[in-house]
Parts: sequence; C-alpha cells; structure tokens
Amino acid sequence: MVAATLAMWHGHSVMSGRAAKSDAAALASVTEVRMLETQNSWIEPLFNSDVRRLQSNLLRLVSEHPITRTLYASGEFSPRKQERICVDLAELLFVQLLEGGCWQNYFDCGYTNEEIEQQIYRSEFPKLFSNKKDLDADEVEFLALTSINGTIRLVSLARDGAYKYLDEANNLHHILYVASSETLVLQSAVEELETLINAHRATEGDFQDFFERNPDFILNDEYKKAHRHLVLAQEGESSLIPDFMLEPINQNSMCDLLELKLPSANIFVLKKRRIRFSAAVFEACAQLREYGAFFDEEKNRIAVQERYALLAYKPRMFVIIGRQGSVNPIQLRRMENDIPGIRLRTYDEVVNWAKWRVDNMKRVKLRG
Repeated sequence: MVAATLAMWHGHSVMSGRAAKSDAAALASVTEVRMLETQNSWIEPLFNSDVRRLQSNLLRLVSEHPITRTLYASGEFSPRKQERICVDLAELLFVQLLEGGCWQNYFDCGYTNEEIEQQIYRSEFPKLFSNKKDLDADEVEFLALTSINGTIRLVSLARDGAYKYLDEANNLHHILYVASSETLVLQSAVEELETLINAHRATEGDFQDFFERNPDFILNDEYKKAHRHLVLAQEGESSLIPDFMLEPINQNSMCDLLELKLPSANIFVLKKRRIRFSAAVFEACAQLREYGAFFDEEKNRIAVQERYALLAYKPRMFVIIGRQGSVNPIQLRRMENDIPGIRLRTYDEVVNWAKWRVDNMKRVKLRG
C-alpha cells in the first residue's frame, strides 16, 4: 500500500515538476532542504506517503555522502552544477528504492529512523554507482571521478582502495554512455561562450582569447592549430595582423585565414526590398581579402615561412560574425554569391555545432 501510494504521488510529482522545472526551482529546493533538520524523519513521511519529505531527506543524504563529496573534490564542478547533480541523484535514488520495494520493506519490517538512514546511506545509494547490485557489501565496486595531473579520469574503485581506469578500450562495467572529462570540458566551454555572446561589453579581444583557449570551436578535421595575431610585415606599409591563421594537419596543404567580429554586429539589411549583407560583413570581407592578397607576393610567402614555418597561398577565408536571425536559408545561399571566396559563420552556428558535438560525445557507445 505504501509503495503504491508513493508511486502514484511520485509519478504526479515528476510529471508536473518536470513540466515547470527550472534551474532556479532546483536551486531553491536544495536551499530549502539544507534549512530543514530532517536527520531522523523517515518513518513519519513514509507512514503519510509524503513524497516531498522523503525526497528532501534523500537530497540531504546525497549531498552529505562521501561518494558525492569525492566527486566534487577536484573542483571541476561549480556549486550550481553540484546542486543540480545532487537533485538528479536524489531523484534516481528515490526511483531505485521504490522499484526495489525498499520503501514497503522498511514500513512492513518496522525499521527505525536510524536503520532506514543507515541502510540507504551504506547500501542503497552506493548501488547507484555499483557495477552489480547483488554483490555482497565487501565485493561492491564503485565508479568514481579523480583528478590525475589536472585531467578528470573515470575509475573503478574497490572498498580496499584499489582502482582501475575505465575508458573506451576497457569497459569493465559494460557502461553504455559515459560523459568523459573531454565532454565535460567542452560543455563548460559552450556555456562560457554563450555567456560571452550575451555579454554586452564583450570585445573582439575577449572572443579571440576564448577561441585561443578553445581552438576546437574554430578547427575542423583539416586543421591542427590556430595561430593568433601573426604579424604579416610589409615593406614601407603597416603590418597586417589577421586574427588567426589556421595550420593544416596535412603538411602538403597550406594555411587559411579566420577573422572574428562581434556577435552584436548586424549582418543583414533590407535594401530595395531585398535582404543583403550589411556593411559590417563587407568590411570584414575586405579585410580578409587584403590579408589574402599579401600572400600573392612570393617574397611575402617566403618571409612568413621563414619566420613562422607556415605556408599560405590563395588562402581560404572565414569570418565569424553576428547572430543567425530568421533569414530564409535559400535567401542566405543566394546572398553568399555577394562574398565569393569567403565562408561566413554566425556565432549561433558555432554554438549549435559545439552542442551537437557534446550530445554526440555523450552518446558514444563504449565497447567491451
């Protein structure tokens, strides 16, 4: 009876909660839980089928558990992310207890508050991270995150302290999907870029700094490195300084050029009832063409090669500028004829590509 009632209320709570759930609500619930003294209050909410109290107790227990504290010891997760992870773990733990008949068993067998607390703390919560739920307590292994030389690694941790690395080549626990340290770093970088895009005071230098620290956002399978602000010296004239020269992986290929402009730049205008690229776009293209023309001169190519060990001639040119807007893709393709030889990307395209890559990395199936 207790399990059926809990299941009914939990289903209602999940459906309605997820429909309106927000980060603010999740953080508020964590704050509320920490304010409540719920150390020994399992029996009363269990008797009354009070799902909210039980979930609050679980959230408090998860937040204080050594497994969770170890997870955050590396400092890789912000306090906000830690709280969101605790909320998700408490939700998973509630479902595990419900589906395993634990709530009903605690009620039928007359467990005390302390016994329920210890059973969940020592056995049920660790099962979320265990490779086999039916092992004896001494045989249980846990999954853990640890920081090795600044890199987050996933390990299998035994009770005696022994551990083994887990990776795609050694799937000890038959894990289907693992968010690797690389995935988490990329996801964090995506969030940083979105924050920077929405910051009104962000400068071109801020974006150059970001892409220099996170070159994967501007490199594809053809390039291995992005060189920032290389000086293209001209006799008797001012030097040219492109934002980035993209060095190819293939040594027989040549470098290309990338220019960055602000996401706040307007890239579309309406002229004579036709949508066209703005003056900001044409200015960026003119700047790139000036850089490209520099490499038409053999002496300039030789000078760059001798100074930077990079070769460029008739470079392909890219510009990242503005936001995507709602321009029809067919119209956009036609407009691209107005800037031949230059590939324009918006910041929305960059972010969407990175988010797709994060999702794809999370879905990588480990083989073992």
